[in-house]
Amino acid sequence: MNTAIGKFNREYLSKVWSEVAEGDTLPELVMPISYRRVIQDVAATRDFFPGHHDPAYAKKQQVKDIYLNTMFLQGLVDRYVSDWSGPEAFIRKRRIHMQISIAAGDTVTINGVVTRKYEENNERLVDVDVQINNQDGERCCPSSVVMRMPA
Repeated sequence: MNTAIGKFNREYLSKVWSEVAEGDTLPELVMPISYRRVIQDVAATRDFFPGHHDPAYAKKQQVKDIYLNTMFLQGLVDRYVSDWSGPEAFIRKRRIHMQISIAAGDTVTINGVVTRKYEENNERLVDVDVQINNQDGERCCPSSVVMRMPA
């Protein structure tokens, strides 16, 4: 781990490319999805689609309650890989595939694994597969991220 001093004179740790290997697993993250969290997401992103704030509408869509939006899931994946890599890494590309809605009252578990480590165009890159599962073990949002890592 590389140690540096960032904004506000705080020390932070950042992984470097040489410390990463294919097959490395990222630490598991468990996050309860409260009603409040879903509503705050809707307010922050100004995504007022009814399924994100109207329980009756969500239930008509065969979802048990209001559910998270795309921007929340993108941010969750970004946060997950950035917490692992540190602030000196850069997310070059992110793909998510929403398979099952994540509703208020759910608990999600996020796991990741490094699937590829390579150099391309003078950049040190790492591919990470990320899985977001609900409390029933169902895959909700398989994702992949390409990260540029510091030397």
